Amino acid sequence: MQTNLFQSSELAQAAQVLLGAAKSPSRSMEDWRYLQWQPNFSSITESRNGKYSLADFSKKGLDFNGNKLTNGTLPSNFYSKSDLATSFLQTFDNTFTDTNYLSWLSLSMSEHNYDYKIEGSSEESFVVLNQTAGSGNSLANHTKNLRFDLAEHAVLNCHFLHLCQQANVLENVHFVLRPSAKLNASVVLNNPDSNYYGKYIFHVYKDAELNFSSLDLNAKQQKHEIHVFIHDEGAKVNLEGAYCLNDKAVSEKFIRVHHLGKGSESKQYYKGILADSSRAIFDGKIYVAPGADQTNAEQLNKNLLLSSKAEVDTKPQLEIFADDVKCSHGATISRFDADEIFYFQARAIDEKTAVDMLARGFLKDAISRIENREINAFYEQLLSTKIATIRDAR
Repeated sequence: MQTNLFQSSELAQAAQVLLGAAKSPSRSMEDWRYLQWQPNFSSITESRNGKYSLADFSKKGLDFNGNKLTNGTLPSNFYSKSDLATSFLQTFDNTFTDTNYLSWLSLSMSEHNYDYKIEGSSEESFVVLNQTAGSGNSLANHTKNLRFDLAEHAVLNCHFLHLCQQANVLENVHFVLRPSAKLNASVVLNNPDSNYYGKYIFHVYKDAELNFSSLDLNAKQQKHEIHVFIHDEGAKVNLEGAYCLNDKAVSEKFIRVHHLGKGSESKQYYKGILADSSRAIFDGKIYVAPGADQTNAEQLNKNLLLSSKAEVDTKPQLEIFADDVKCSHGATISRFDADEIFYFQARAIDEKTAVDMLARGFLKDAISRIENREINAFYEQLLSTKIATIRDAR
């Protein structure tokens, strides 16, 4: 495998050492049973210009066009830090060693490594816009690493927009929520003809609140990992997401929520629609550590199949080592009910419109926590376009 490794930072050099000792993803690994992506990174391909700009969504944020930061405007409560290398290497945990290979690869290759401290709150949303596109038969490379440390009582509204095409995309994103901090975050993964791997890690402390939404629409193959470590009592975590897939897209949600202290809450709610020969994987686990009493945790995955060739692998799991807890998990897989379509047609609503309404209604509540109007409208637009594409192909 060829790699274009940057030697300019302590972080890249440390990651290269770890990368040399890590194993490349393979089907023999428990965490890579479903995807077969063998990353082959050559030198960075010149990318086409992106369609969107930061100004379309927010006044503050980071705009990555290709593998370059073209615009970076920070809110007044953001402070750059200088210990990124130490922070990143300390944040990784032994519970996901099988997937560390691509994390180390991203750290080794990245020109973009950012570490921020957030104090207080800002009314404005912070947006990370990611756009890159290959040309001809070449895939562009897009890698970056970010870390956000929210101080006590800090509030951050943060949105990640992935709008890449024909690219290999790797990223590591870490959040630390200090006591009583609040994070409202979302991510859209809309990367046609691309391979995506992203690891999002959250450390949540006493009385902090995390609300995280995701919308997955297009990819060749993608694996999105979400690791949440809930350390103290009073912490609340809400994870929700929707995925809408067609053609031969393969998308995996790999979620691990660790309740490490007593008296914390978590909810996971993910829904998906699959058409053609697409495949979705939901691999989620709630872990309750010894002594993490009064834990309240829920996990639910629902799927709607529009094709006999579509496939869902859903694996909700509980691993509990405490007695005084309330935990639940479940999954459903179903098809569109012909009676539901007939109900609309009996009221003079044609079949295409009925499918649109049913699909949007099925998915919309799984991305209900996005409060930013511009981001919400953009997600709605992307989702409506995707549903229309699937509908017209039926």
